[in-house]
Order: sequence, then C-alpha cells, then structure tokens
Amino acid sequence: MDDFLPIDRFAWNSRVLWIAVHVTFWHLHGFLAVCDDPVVTLCGEGPVSPMWDGAGSGRQRMRAEWFDFGEGIRRSFACRRVPYLLPRFMGPVFEDISRQWLWGKGYAQLPFPILQSGRWWGSNPRTRQQEEIDIVAAGEDSASAIFCECTWRNEPVGETEYRTLQQRSQLLPYPDKWLILFSKAGFTDNLRQFAEQDDRLMLVAFEDM
Repeated sequence: MDDFLPIDRFAWNSRVLWIAVHVTFWHLHGFLAVCDDPVVTLCGEGPVSPMWDGAGSGRQRMRAEWFDFGEGIRRSFACRRVPYLLPRFMGPVFEDISRQWLWGKGYAQLPFPILQSGRWWGSNPRTRQQEEIDIVAAGEDSASAIFCECTWRNEPVGETEYRTLQQRSQLLPYPDKWLILFSKAGFTDNLRQFAEQDDRLMLVAFEDM
C-alpha cells in the first residue's frame, strides 16, 4: 500500500482536454476546407474602411491560432491554466469561421449580396466607452448592413447578447439593419421565439455551419 500512487487528477483532466481539442480540430477541418477556394477567400478580403479589420483566410488564422494555442498549452502546464485557454484562442477563430460562412455556405441566405466584411470598433457617445462588433458586412446599398456577434462558449446565447448587438448596431448610420448571432452552443428558447417574430434576426449554431 505504501507504493500506491494516487491518480493525478490534473494529468487526467489534461488528457481529456487534449482529446477534446483534437476532436474539435477535426470537426472544424472539414468546414475550413472551403477556405482553400480562392473565390471565397478573396471575397472576404474586399476593400474596407479604416475602421474595419479586413477578413483574412480562415485556414491561415486557424493554423496560427492553433499554433499559439499549442504553445500556450505547453507554457501553462506548470501553472495549470489549461482549461481556461481554449475559449481564449477559439474566440477569434470562430469569428473567422463565421465570416467564411457569410461568404460561403450562408451567402444565399443573406438578405442582400455583401461586398465587404470585417470587425468594427468605435466609441459610444452615450457611455463614453469603446464598443466592438465582431462582423459588419455591407453591400452595394450604402443604407444596409448586417451586424454579427460570434460567441464561443458552452452556454446557449440568449436575449442579453441579442440586445447588446442591437444597441451596438445603432452606433453605425445604416437605416436598414439585419442581425446575425453565431453560437457554439445554440440558443435559448426565448431567443428562438424572438427570431421567429423578427425576420431581420438570424440565428446560426456551430453545428449548422
């Protein structure tokens, strides 16, 4: 009995996390194959204004973020921060996946053809704080825009995220606004009811992308 070694719970959890990481990677791999299409990739790199962060290749970002994630895992074993790293690195990747969905599989579902997309940031004159919108997509009509929020977490997206995106969209001078919420874990029943009653709100779950 003196030679018995108890199970290292951290080591076990780390093994489980690594399995989850690889499963997630291969689940994304099939979707990211569309990024090899030059039409899809180039469309996401259209002309953008100074307040837009233009879209890059989802595959390139995936490789870069995945390398950073692996490096972060290696450096974080000592302080045991592994379980908290995945959302941090997958958030920006999910934004790129969502942007590629707009230019690819979801293009026909959009209310109008888009010509450019990117991240927007600016100040809120009412709160005097900086605000960000994950994706803003615009087309030929200068009066119309699509505003997107991308959420990578294990809880369903609800009314709070919807209201936040709705308020932030008011900061840009587009009379005609459409909202799209992207979510890793789906949506609450309450938000789904909102979407059924509002044809300018679209909900896109990761499993449907």
